[in-house]
Amino acid sequence: MKHCVFVLLFLQLFAVHAASYDEIMTSSLSGSYLAEEAEIRHSAGLISISEAELDDEIMLGAELSVSPLLNNMEAVSVDDLSFSFTSPDSDTTFSASIPFAIAYDRSGGYLSPSASFRHVFDWGHDDDELEDLQVEVLRLSVSREYEEDMLSLERSVISILTELLTNEKDINEAREALSDAQAEESDAVTLDLMSEDSLAFLELQLARARAEDTLLILERERNALVLRYHSLTGLEWDGVEDIPDPSFPDILAFTTSSTVDEARLQAEIAKEEVLVTESLQNPERLVTGLDASSMIEMGQGWDSTSSPLSLSASIGWEGDAWSLIASGGGSWDADFAFSPQLTITASWENGSSESDDLTLRSLRNTARMRSVEAANARREFQESSEDLWSSIVRWEREKAELDADVRYQNAFCEMQELKYERGLITQEELEDSSDELSSLLLELDIKKLEGLALEAEAESLVL
Repeated sequence: MKHCVFVLLFLQLFAVHAASYDEIMTSSLSGSYLAEEAEIRHSAGLISISEAELDDEIMLGAELSVSPLLNNMEAVSVDDLSFSFTSPDSDTTFSASIPFAIAYDRSGGYLSPSASFRHVFDWGHDDDELEDLQVEVLRLSVSREYEEDMLSLERSVISILTELLTNEKDINEAREALSDAQAEESDAVTLDLMSEDSLAFLELQLARARAEDTLLILERERNALVLRYHSLTGLEWDGVEDIPDPSFPDILAFTTSSTVDEARLQAEIAKEEVLVTESLQNPERLVTGLDASSMIEMGQGWDSTSSPLSLSASIGWEGDAWSLIASGGGSWDADFAFSPQLTITASWENGSSESDDLTLRSLRNTARMRSVEAANARREFQESSEDLWSSIVRWEREKAELDADVRYQNAFCEMQELKYERGLITQEELEDSSDELSSLLLELDIKKLEGLALEAEAESLVL
């Protein structure tokens, strides 16, 4: 078996127990503490979305108030038995009350029902669109933050793998340098090439010591990297294999992203806030109402009324600085004689306050600023897309050059094997060519990891 082929087989056997790239990523994205934190944040975000999507509910209410000991403990009075209804938009309300009293011997009592209805026709700008936009922004934000957390974790794993393989390459080179320095120092002594107390021999000793120190530092660095790798992935470091080639999205074909969309929605929200606030400060509402009440005596009672039935209706307009409300109706007494009633109420004030004006000015300024930010977000997205595309093109060129170097070195290694078999080169020269091939293969894995990091960056950009 040729020596270079043996080196490749040795590397493959060494990686038998190494985890594949996909296995490492699966463990990191499902079992690490960072992944767990991302899942918790995502769950909290989904709950926030559900809460924000809840429609306003119909509000119902009931109240009961009883006085059981009246008239020297001869009667019971239900002072308040009431019900209420409010529509989801609070524009419609209805309430009813039926207090009554009755003697324990049933010799007398009364029933006093009443009902009230109100409805507002509001022609102002409501906040429905504002609420929908806020929910949409929240949904975009929660989704993007989760995807960014996962991609950030993926990039962190790629980074530690790159550092470990780079460290492995540096350690191999440091060991070769130390071996060369030790051999040169040994040859100088064995072959008596120089005096051991000469400056030249001292330089050889210093070179060997520097190589030892470099190797020691790199091995310490490796130990620290292994600890970080275990903390990040939950796995013990035993190498990585089957590193895939990256698959880049066509980022120049993307015209927007969730970040750009969110900036656009924030600009729309700011505009809606101006409209809603203007509507609140300058209302245009038609208010209508209907009231009815009665007093019904039962038998010989201790209470009486001269108005068994009363009806009233109202209508009014509320504007910017004034309002006008008219209410009319009447009541019927025990003899069914009708007494009409009409009330007109008008009010005026000197318009909006200075604080209201300042609030609107602030909101309008915010709306303009959000529009500028949306335009900047789109421009920055386009610039980032172009810069990242240039980085991808540069990576592809460097990867192609490295592939060519590996093919060349593999062919050169096989040729060196033939020369070694014919006695044309030394074993050291053959091992040097094999070491160079091993180093290039490590560089190729590192280059693939750099491409995968670019892929994750591209996916994050076009989220």
